Amino acid sequence: MPESHAMEESDSKFHSTLSKYPFAGTLSRFVPDNQEKYLFDLMHFSIENSADEIYWVTKDRSIIYANESACKAMGYSRDEILEKKVEDLRPTPNDKSIKDQWDELFSKEKSITYDTYHKRSDGTIYPVESHARNFKSNQLEFLCIYSRDISDKIGYEEKIKNSEEEKTLILNSIHENLVFYDCDFKIMWANKDPADSVNLKPDDLIGKTCYKLWYGRESPCDDCTIMKAISSKQMLIEEKTRNDGKSVKVAAYPVFDNEGKVIGAVESVLDISKRKNAEKALEISEKQYKELFSTMNNGFVLHEIIRDEKGRPYNYRFLEINPAFEKMTGLNAEDIRGKTFYDLYPKGNPEIVERYGRIAITGNPEEFTDYNPTFDKYYHIYSYSPRKSQFAAIFTDITDLINLKKHQKQSLQQIEKNFEQLAILNDEIRNPLQAIIGYVMLEEFKYSYEVIDQANVINKLVNRLDQRWLESEKIRDFLRKHYQFD
Repeated sequence: MPESHAMEESDSKFHSTLSKYPFAGTLSRFVPDNQEKYLFDLMHFSIENSADEIYWVTKDRSIIYANESACKAMGYSRDEILEKKVEDLRPTPNDKSIKDQWDELFSKEKSITYDTYHKRSDGTIYPVESHARNFKSNQLEFLCIYSRDISDKIGYEEKIKNSEEEKTLILNSIHENLVFYDCDFKIMWANKDPADSVNLKPDDLIGKTCYKLWYGRESPCDDCTIMKAISSKQMLIEEKTRNDGKSVKVAAYPVFDNEGKVIGAVESVLDISKRKNAEKALEISEKQYKELFSTMNNGFVLHEIIRDEKGRPYNYRFLEINPAFEKMTGLNAEDIRGKTFYDLYPKGNPEIVERYGRIAITGNPEEFTDYNPTFDKYYHIYSYSPRKSQFAAIFTDITDLINLKKHQKQSLQQIEKNFEQLAILNDEIRNPLQAIIGYVMLEEFKYSYEVIDQANVINKLVNRLDQRWLESEKIRDFLRKHYQFD
């Protein structure tokens, strides 16, 4: 059948069907008498050019009319679509729910809105929102269905949903109590932390009043931060101590509508107990440090290393010195604080700067003994880096100890010489003694035996001295090892 004939037949069916319904008479009031065709043409034009897909469907789910929007959306010609049934235009034609849905639609006498899917002639599927109403007369009964493609709407809703989920995820990951209240202190939204505090889910908090939920009160809390923020229309941040002893930082941000009226406030509550405790501990620590710094017997100096454009240390600056160092060196803290090494010692040894620079940069501590010719004193120095590019040095005056060791070394060296002279003396005694014994034995006289006997006594004494000298060698080895002298 040519398309023009199909259109004429469709129009005839349309006019025939439309004339059976009361709204045709109602519309006739707006057109001149005896102009029924004009009325039907107007109705036909309105339905055909509607942006919505319009279908007339009988109880057996046959399509008896589809407007131009429906044909274009589905990809069928008018003739093709009028040969279809509802299940032909759905992605799941054998779904029992289609029949159940249809029976329900025909049993209702009011319009019903539902979401479903349409399948185009090319097999692609798209979501639609449909409005259906059962039209019934003595001659005919069918459903008039208005369908609208909601792909964009679903996509937008999906984006909103994803955005909402992302916002919730972000806010729940913030370890603060975040709550949005209306002006009556009812919870409109809350993240996970405040819900966890009362063993509920965030959605369970919505509609509850804060002072009842958390404090069991019948009225807002005294000095309420949210109340003050809503009343003043200003952001407010306060630090408070709760009844459980915890310290919290409360921030309240008033929320306005488009007309500038306050509709509520967002509250952020952060537990700062650890920070407060740390601050108290730090205050105590700093106090103890200052007391230790001021009363310690060792000299203490804090410096910062100074580097050139290539990062190499070439000088250092005095930052802080304690009273013990002042007493130890005769220098005044006020005079040297902020000065550099070369400001104080223009001819200072560069190796000192190199050593301290190494400590400040690497962070590896070093311990050594140093002689300061300016003060003519020896110091034991332990140096470490408390932070990057800084080094501290703890000085212990060991001048008296060094001098004592020098005297010890000299004394031990003298003892060594005495032992050596004693060994020589033993030989010098033994040699003439042997000569005396020899002469007496060559030529005996009245007291020969008495002389030899006394000579043997002397020889035994010399042997004892030799034995003591050998024993003293072990002592000398010990002294050489532990007192480092030759």
